[in-house]
Amino acid sequence: MEMQHARYFVSLANHLNFTKASEHCDVSQPSLTRAIQSLEAELGGPLFRRERANTHLTELGQLIRPYLTAVVENATAARAEACAYAQFGKVTLKIGVVRSVAPNALSRFLATFHEEHPDVKFVVKVFEADALLEDLKAGKIDLAVIGEPYKTHSKFHVMKLYSERYNIVLSKTHPLATRDVVTNDELMTHDFVSREHCFYSRLFEMEIFPSPTQTHSVLRTDRDDWALEAISAGLGFGVMAETQARRAHLASKPLEDERFVSSIDAITVRGRQHSPAFGAFIRDARKFNWS
Repeated sequence: MEMQHARYFVSLANHLNFTKASEHCDVSQPSLTRAIQSLEAELGGPLFRRERANTHLTELGQLIRPYLTAVVENATAARAEACAYAQFGKVTLKIGVVRSVAPNALSRFLATFHEEHPDVKFVVKVFEADALLEDLKAGKIDLAVIGEPYKTHSKFHVMKLYSERYNIVLSKTHPLATRDVVTNDELMTHDFVSREHCFYSRLFEMEIFPSPTQTHSVLRTDRDDWALEAISAGLGFGVMAETQARRAHLASKPLEDERFVSSIDAITVRGRQHSPAFGAFIRDARKFNWS
């Protein structure tokens, strides 16, 4: 079945007049008539009855009308979407973010980009690192935003966005909150809120506490919102990215150890074809002030 035949059928079904339908389709009336006859031959019966000025659908015509109408409408919608895609129109970019990356900086960039390109929408999904990169390789997401450390791959292209320092974070009523300098010996006497999904939280816990039996972990969680609330409530101190501490209005003490600085990177797949919108997204990300 040719798409034009379906389009002619729908127009004739709407107008019930061969002359008006041919004008609507910008085709001669004999051409429209031949197309309808060809469609009738293909479908096995008459679709219209012409009784002088009274053209109407047969039972077969009424039966297939909703199907051919859907075909024409879907084809029209597909052409519109394709045109919008090619002309940087309505596109949805799928972004995967590793769980430990704070949303502050990326949210600022998305808001700035959306102001310039209001037709571009976003889907942001949060993953563990391994699952994130697997979905990127499989084409389920367009871009991965991930913090070090992670296992890279030769097929990945890495673009650094910014660096993120990890700090000791405490409630403002914590006994150590007003101290300019806090030593590890002092921290060992206080309860710790452990973020199990965060490499830097686990690293700090292994470094400061000599053995698992001496860990003063009052709460272990894989959710940042729980960790933030627990620390804000004074349950214990934690290790978090400095932007997370600012957002939660917590007291923050820097960790001078350079191992607690993470590079936040955008990962894409080399050679993969993307939309013009995605290309603009990457170009703008390179120029954006992430700090």
